[in-house]
Amino acid sequence: MKKLIFTAIALVAFSGVSMADNTIVEKEIEQKEVLNAKPCETVAYIMASLYEESIENEYGTCLNSSQYNAIYNAAYKDCMNK
Repeated sequence: MKKLIFTAIALVAFSGVSMADNTIVEKEIEQKEVLNAKPCETVAYIMASLYEESIENEYGTCLNSSQYNAIYNAAYKDCMNK
């Protein structure tokens, strides 16, 4: 019985930790990735992110990965051609 109670408490404790908000860590990682990127990669990332944000603000929906990648690749190619 003691093992069952301990297991239940541990399960609740660890599930709470796994569901914690990790947005600060993700933002720090994104900032480091942008700082280490090449100029056209940075421009493409910023353009795709701004476009995604405008779509989210206007329509309340996010881009799927293929839409985001298409915008990123178009911005990257445009930057490389300049």
